Amino acid sequence: MCGPLQLSTPCEKLLSACFWHGVKFDCKELFNVVPTSKGFCCGLDQTRLPSTKTVNHMLSKRTGLSVEVMNDIDDYYFMLSPAVGINIYVLEPTHEQYPNPRSTSVIDMFAPAGQETNIILIPNILYTENIRGIDLSSRKCLFHDEKGTIFGPYSYNNCIGECRLRSRLALCKCKTFSPKAKINAKTCTFSDIPCLFKHQEKWNNLSPNEKVNTMQLNQEIDNGLNCNDCYPDCTRYYYEANIDSVPLISNDTNLVINVYFGTNTPRILTANLMMLWYEVIASIGGILGIYFGVSYIKLLQIIRLVFLKCSKTYLSSKRLMK
Repeated sequence: MCGPLQLSTPCEKLLSACFWHGVKFDCKELFNVVPTSKGFCCGLDQTRLPSTKTVNHMLSKRTGLSVEVMNDIDDYYFMLSPAVGINIYVLEPTHEQYPNPRSTSVIDMFAPAGQETNIILIPNILYTENIRGIDLSSRKCLFHDEKGTIFGPYSYNNCIGECRLRSRLALCKCKTFSPKAKINAKTCTFSDIPCLFKHQEKWNNLSPNEKVNTMQLNQEIDNGLNCNDCYPDCTRYYYEANIDSVPLISNDTNLVINVYFGTNTPRILTANLMMLWYEVIASIGGILGIYFGVSYIKLLQIIRLVFLKCSKTYLSSKRLMK
């Protein structure tokens, strides 16, 4: 349940019980208030976890993270979605400065009230360090230390967030709520709402970085947000998430959320150079060498056959003359 800090339900009231690896903890020891694009939320702070466990120790809901949520129906004065429950964001473990569900690196899920929700995470690693030496125009991705953003180290999500923020500054002369953005500008107020609504569709859609020769997409491209400087991350640590829910025995509005891993082996995706430039030259040279080598042998064989043929003809004619 996210919202303005003064109107949001305090984490110590919202979270009634927290279990980490089967051990009960005070939820204030594990969670703190974090800003998101929908307001302030209760976020799990990895630095506060009592111990660091490997994936092998978190393969069931009894050994992962389990949270009991006190979902008070009286708190639903203004609802962001037409359902009773809790929105859950699953973020990348690194380089995520400001969670935004419109970003491709944030998984937005919903846990309905009165049910026990299981979130099964599948860890993935994208490793492409071997292509760092290739020009940006060819590899079309950026490493986290190659460029910075106003939110911190580079990530695709941070770059898109900065692009949206600078577009709002240009069109409406203000910035939306961005506590971690290192930029000095006026924060949008109620007087800026008409301008923000006017351009909302533009900020919700991204134009493709590469030119598309399709007449039907010209309007969408013109109305979309142009973020040509934002490239995908070359190296990423991210999750795939599966969710399922079962009704609680007690038919009320409270809920339970369990988070654990679905596999003990992360899936590793790599991008490597198939051949370097000197390997290409060596390969071409080898092929040409074989070709010309075979051709030279064939040429010698042809010359030998011609010579033998001519010799036989000459000797035969000489015998006839005798």
